[in-house]
Amino acid sequence: MIKYLLLFFIFFQSIVLKGQKTEFKKSGVINTVQLTKDTLQVNSLLKAAAAYRKNNPSKAIDYANSAIKISEKTAFK
Repeated sequence: MIKYLLLFFIFFQSIVLKGQKTEFKKSGVINTVQLTKDTLQVNSLLKAAAAYRKNNPSKAIDYANSAIKISEKTAFK
């Protein structure tokens, strides 16, 4: 009897976990990963712009403009 209950429990858990995995994807986790990637990219571009600010202002402006475009696309302030 205990064997059957244990098997049922394992089977039930596998179904529940598979359903949660699907919901996990649907809940926007992929969007969060993309947003994190974009956020890191914006921050990196801003650091590059700051580094080039004194030596090459036109390149600094290009980096800053790229950061602005990405941040506007993702609503990152």
